[in-house]
Amino acid sequence: MDAGLTLDALLALALPLLVWRAVSARDVFQACVVFIAYGLLLALAWVRLGAVDVALAEAGLSAGFTGALLLDAAVRLGRARERPVIWRPWVALPCAAVGGLLLWALWTLPAPSTRLPELLRERLPDSGVKNPVTAVLLNFRAYDTLLEVGVLWLAGLAAWAVLPARPAGPADAPVDAGPVLPALARLGVPVAVLVALYLLWVGSSLPGGAFQAAALLVGAAVVLRVSGRLPPVVTDRWPMRLGLVAGTAVFLAVAVGAGLGGRLLEYPRAAAYGLIVLIEVAAMVSIALVLAVLFAGRRDVPGTWRGEAPR
Repeated sequence: MDAGLTLDALLALALPLLVWRAVSARDVFQACVVFIAYGLLLALAWVRLGAVDVALAEAGLSAGFTGALLLDAAVRLGRARERPVIWRPWVALPCAAVGGLLLWALWTLPAPSTRLPELLRERLPDSGVKNPVTAVLLNFRAYDTLLEVGVLWLAGLAAWAVLPARPAGPADAPVDAGPVLPALARLGVPVAVLVALYLLWVGSSLPGGAFQAAALLVGAAVVLRVSGRLPPVVTDRWPMRLGLVAGTAVFLAVAVGAGLGGRLLEYPRAAAYGLIVLIEVAAMVSIALVLAVLFAGRRDVPGTWRGEAPR
C-alpha cells in the first residue's frame, strides 16, 4: 500500500476518535490536550489536501492559540476538576440528521460551469501577487477578509468591554517551570519572530500571510509573558489602542481610496502589491494584539510587576 494512502487512512481514523475523546473526556485538562492534538493532526490533514495556508492557520490559531486559551481556562478552573458527561440522544439525532443533509447536498451539487482554478490562473497577474490564496483573500475576495479582520477586532473589543479591568498583581507573576521555559524564551522566541516575519514577507508568493505570522508572534509573547520576561499587557495606552484598530482602519482606508478611483477594494494594478503588503502588515499587528488581549485579559491600571511600585 502507498505510504501516502496509509497516512491518509490513519488520519481519517484518528481525527474522529480524537473528537470523540475531547467531547467525552471527564477531565477538563485532558480534554484540552486532546483538542490540541486534534488541531495538529487536522493541520497535517490540510497539508495532505494541498492547503498549506489553511494548515499553517490551523496549527497556529486553532491548535496553538485556542489550545493555550483552553489550557489557561482549565488551570484557572482547577486541574483536578471533573465535568459530568451527560448523554443526550435527543441532541445527537438532529445533529446527525443535519450532517447527513449537508453531505447529501454536497454530493448532489452540480458541476460548476466556470472552472475557477483556470480563471484564477488567468487573472493572477492582475492581482499584484504570485500566491493564488493571497490573491483571492486580499484582492479578488477582499470583502471577505475585511469582514474577518473586522469580526476579530470586534471580538477583542467585546473582551475589552466584558473583562474586568485590574492592575497587575500576584496572578501575573512568572510561572516557575524550571529551566525549560527560560531556555525556550531565550532560544525559541527569536526563531519564532524571524519565522513570523518570513511568513509575512513571503505571503505574496508562497504560503503564509498576516494570520499565520500573528499566530507565531502571539505565541512568542505568551512564552515571554509566562516566563516573566514581558510585563503585563496594559490596554489603556494609545499605542496599544492604535495597534488594535490598525488592521481594520488600514483595510477600510485602502477600500475607500480604491473606491474613489473606481470600485471598493479594486486596486490599481500598478499599486496592488504595495497595498496588499500594507494591509498584511497592519493586519498582522492588529491580530497579534487582539489575540494577546484575549489571552492576557485587560489591564487598564499599571500595577506591580517584579517588585515595581504602583504608579
